[in-house]
Amino acid sequence: MTAFVMMPIFNQVQQYYSEHNVDLSNQASMHAFLDDGLGAYRQYLAKYAEPELVEFFGELQDAQLREHPPGVESPRPHRDVESDYVEQAPLLVLLPAYALSELKSAFKIGFYIYLPFLVVDMLISNILLALGMMMMSPVTIALPIKLILFVLLDGWEKLVKGLVLQYIDLAK
Repeated sequence: MTAFVMMPIFNQVQQYYSEHNVDLSNQASMHAFLDDGLGAYRQYLAKYAEPELVEFFGELQDAQLREHPPGVESPRPHRDVESDYVEQAPLLVLLPAYALSELKSAFKIGFYIYLPFLVVDMLISNILLALGMMMMSPVTIALPIKLILFVLLDGWEKLVKGLVLQYIDLAK
């Protein structure tokens, strides 16, 4: 799925690499490739990274690069999160911001998948208690019901479509 989603970006980077004859041993050529050749990848990262995280990692990078001693505060302008900083942010700021944005989305998806299964567990447990079957493990009955529910509702199809469709506009 990653290769399918990232193919337009890879094609743009590969096209730049072949058109500009990037020499990996030449430092100026490498800097030009990192600045211009990875422009499509930078746009992708900027589009899907949360602006607040880009701002956070930008401030961390500024603090690391600051030439002042650790105890001395230097005045610096506050960046507006909605400004062009996200598009102009360095690649080393966009990478962790994008990774954390995707992890945050993954935890949300995991929670949304887990919630109906938790409801099934609670229903099965209450039904077994109402029937007086306290010694029977609810997992024994709930697991097959969860699997059947996931298969009948086309869980994999919905999950894969949801994951891929959020990135499909890259091909346009």
